[in-house]
Amino acid sequence: MSRNEKFAAARAAKRLTGGQLAELVADRVLDRTTSAGSKRRRPPIDADYVSRIERGLITWPGRDYREAFQTVLGAKSAAELGFYSRRTQRVEQPPSVDVDGQLLALAGAATIGALGGHTLTALTSGLAGPPTPSRIGHIDVADLHRVIDGMERADHAAGGRTVVRSLALGQLAWTQNTLQTASFRSAAIRAAWMAAVARLGRLAGFMSVDARDHETARRCFLIALQIAAEAENWPSRLNVLSGMARQAVHLGEGAAALQITTLARAGEGSASTTTKAMIRVLEARAFGVLGRASEAVSAVRQADDLYEQRRPDDDPPWLWFYDDAQLMGDTGHALFPLALAGIKVDAVRRLRLAVDMHNPADTRGRVFSLIKLATLEVRHEPGPAAFATAQEAITAVAGLRSGRALDYLNDLGRVLRRAKNDDARALASQVSSTLKAVRRD
Repeated sequence: MSRNEKFAAARAAKRLTGGQLAELVADRVLDRTTSAGSKRRRPPIDADYVSRIERGLITWPGRDYREAFQTVLGAKSAAELGFYSRRTQRVEQPPSVDVDGQLLALAGAATIGALGGHTLTALTSGLAGPPTPSRIGHIDVADLHRVIDGMERADHAAGGRTVVRSLALGQLAWTQNTLQTASFRSAAIRAAWMAAVARLGRLAGFMSVDARDHETARRCFLIALQIAAEAENWPSRLNVLSGMARQAVHLGEGAAALQITTLARAGEGSASTTTKAMIRVLEARAFGVLGRASEAVSAVRQADDLYEQRRPDDDPPWLWFYDDAQLMGDTGHALFPLALAGIKVDAVRRLRLAVDMHNPADTRGRVFSLIKLATLEVRHEPGPAAFATAQEAITAVAGLRSGRALDYLNDLGRVLRRAKNDDARALASQVSSTLKAVRRD
């Protein structure tokens, strides 16, 4: 990715800080999109969003944002501000990400972890890795968080069916052993180490969900939950519970997901505002699976309101990924089953914003929203635009190693087959071929 020098120059010419520009854009969008008599809800844009545009992480802001930036900065076109849509760039194959190579190098450099089998039982009984340290201090805790951070980002880039899952499972077994054999410089360091191990367990569990290995996922979640409970660390508990709720939603177990989010509410007293917003979104997703439309919409509104009040500096390390695009994608997913059933909800707009706003490094999240968007467009407005979105989604899935992406693509295939259109039938056939090819890989 390259820095957006045009945008940065335009901001500098107006002598605006990132925060000042965000305020002006928010005011402009608020005035243009708020109808008479409706509640004024401030758009979720801040200095960090402006910074990500300048750094080239966001190349195509949502339409309302683009128009507002043009007005505030006096630009005649989006291109004048260096904006471009990745959709307009014809790419036969999605960009490759050497996740496996990066993760192997990362684990080797950190000397913490080793490859193992594909089940937690096999790893814990026969893992051959580096010996556990005799004493653990602050530096070791920081090192473990850095390794987990890298694996989480690799997971977001390519999915849970890569070698990164084996690395995470192996490291989980290794770190569990440290809790039994190593000494710690203080009780506080032990608690911090346990919080990091719980984060690792949640990562290994959710990567297993993405790889459709749900039994291993449940074991990892339970291990992580027990460690977080022993450390008396509610943010870590909430991280694990969020993974468990997402697993239940993906399996269509709405009642279980709702029960988990209800348990999560017990720890909200110590949670950051962003965390609270995420919990409301997960409640909305549970309600969506259950077909409880009014409650899903209400939970989405609550999540929006909480997110507007967030203070990123208060967020725990594992919540680094929760940005505007994640909120739009999550809420769009929550409303998706209702929209698919013909209920008028704000799913399409949210999913489209998520696709446009996602950080290029978060390939999986963008592809998920893209597939869901294509499914709704084909279902309700079949035509060239919908089929173009579907084609983009099919092509994008081939670059992922995600079982959930295959499940979502399969849903898109079913909707395409029902469209009874030659173009739709051709795309449905392409879906079938893609699913077979990816499953063989």
